[in-house]
Parts: sequence; C-alpha cells; structure tokens
Amino acid sequence: LVHVTSPMLKCILFGEFDNIVGPKIAFQIPAGFVTQDTFDGISEYIITKPALSGKLITLNAYRLKFLGVSVIIEGSKYQRNALLFNPTFVFESRTDTQPYDPIVRKLADILQTLEKEGEFLSNPSHKRKLPFIFEQIFNDLNSKGECAIRVDQVNSINLKLFPKLEDPPHVLDHQVPVRVVDFDANVTSNWDITMLQVIPYIDGVNYVARIAKLACIDIALVRKCLQHLIYYGCIEMIPIFQYGNVYTPTPHIRKLSDNVAMQRACVGYVAMPGAPPPTFANIFTLYCALHPAITFREFCQVWFIIKKGVCVYEITIHV
Repeated sequence: LVHVTSPMLKCILFGEFDNIVGPKIAFQIPAGFVTQDTFDGISEYIITKPALSGKLITLNAYRLKFLGVSVIIEGSKYQRNALLFNPTFVFESRTDTQPYDPIVRKLADILQTLEKEGEFLSNPSHKRKLPFIFEQIFNDLNSKGECAIRVDQVNSINLKLFPKLEDPPHVLDHQVPVRVVDFDANVTSNWDITMLQVIPYIDGVNYVARIAKLACIDIALVRKCLQHLIYYGCIEMIPIFQYGNVYTPTPHIRKLSDNVAMQRACVGYVAMPGAPPPTFANIFTLYCALHPAITFREFCQVWFIIKKGVCVYEITIHV
C-alpha cells in the first residue's frame, strides 16, 4: 500500500577461508568494488572466530558499511575439518541497513543448507554457479526489491526486501481520519476484529473520540488501530472541521490543475448529495479563493458555496 525507497546495495561479496592464503574474496559483484587492502583490513570480521559464527555483523570501515553472517560448517570431509564463508552485503557508510538484516540472515541459512544437502559450496562444479546467482541477487534487489532464483530442480533462493517505515505519529482524540485507499478492495474477514469495527466509522467526518463512542470500543484501542492504518498508508489524519478554522490550498493544488482523472474524482467527492454536480472550474475557483485572511464561515458567506452544489465539509479535505 505504500512505497518506500530502500537503501541501494553497492556490492555483494563472498568471503571464504582458503587453506593456503587464509581469508579471501572468492568473488564480488561488481568485480573490484572492495579492494584487497580494504578486505585485508576487515577480514577478521568477515571470516570470524567460532564465537561469532552465525551472528549478524555490521561493520563501518573505509567509508563503507559491511553486513554479513559468518558461517562455519564443521565436518571431517573438509580440510581443517571446517568450511568457513560469509555472504556480505556492502553499502555506503551512512546507510540504514536494517531492511537488509533478514535478507542477509536468510541467504546465509540457504547457502548453509545447500552445502549440507548437496555440497553446493565445496564441490567446484556446483560452486561455479554461485557468482551468477549473486549477480542476479544484486541486480534484482536493487531494481525490484526481491528475487526468485532457481538453484536446481528442488532448491531456490527467494528474497524480498521490506523497507523500514517511519513510526506513525501520535493520534489525538480530536483528529479526523480520512481514507486514502479503497477499504472495500482490501479489507477481508481475516483482519483484526477491532479494526473491522472501527473502519465503518472512518468517513472523513467522525473524529477519533466519536469513532470510539460509535463503535463502543475503548479509545486507546481506537488510537492504536488508526496508528496501524497510518503506518501502512491507508489513512491520513486531519484537524476536526470547524467554521471558525482558516483553510488555504497547499502547493499540491498544482497537481489538481493538470490531472484530469483527479479533477473528476474531486468533483464526485465534493458534490452535494442530491444536487446537480458543480463544474470543476467552479470548484477550482473556490480553492484558489481560500486564504489565511478569512475564516471558513466568512468564505461560505461570500462565495455561497452551498448554492454552487458543493459540500462545505468535503471541500476542506482536498485543500
């Protein structure tokens, strides 16, 4: 319901322990992004001691941020009785990488499972597929925020990025929730029972305290339901309507002047029930006439907006 831009992934590298040279970059996408000197300076945090095995590690160094999970698979079939590797994501140093935490954990778990079940990392004929898989992960996460990659006939890598959303603001008792999505197309019987009781009273007129009274629900629960709807971009909160208020258009009114579909929706929304619909030209003239020097009561008296077939309340919501 809401789109949030996610941090751009700069590089994915696959670090491993080589029995001759020690920690090394097996490959990276794109090639050469992390220099050998940089890797040598952070290698102890890529290929770690057993105490940090399986832990998500975030490291800021060399103006970059590294996010990875060091994995140790023990077994007598491996030289030194262990296979050590780390799929590491690289970002700019100031990037908030929290949305990628579950993706890196899941990728490390998948690679560990592939190795245990089919020697995907230790068998050279299988391992040579890995750079191509990492390249697709890199490209798909940056372009689509998700990837679905078939590894073989029975295994696949499915990753999806869920961007971090900002915490919703506090909901005040006198505020009015306004729908910004079509609830009829999204609400199902599987939704929370309290939410289903609250939604019918979200009509752009009822304020929070009144919704709680009409739905016979504790107002604290109503506030929490509305916060959830704000969080997922389903509603916005506006001040309660009063004739003594002052209303003025926002800069977004430019969009209304250029968008024909928005104009039709606006006419349908502000038209007074049972009256001939106003023209968009008349509505837009009313919007442009709003300014901070007069109250809405004075505005209605000067412009006779009821006679123009415009609902006095709905027009303020679109300002």
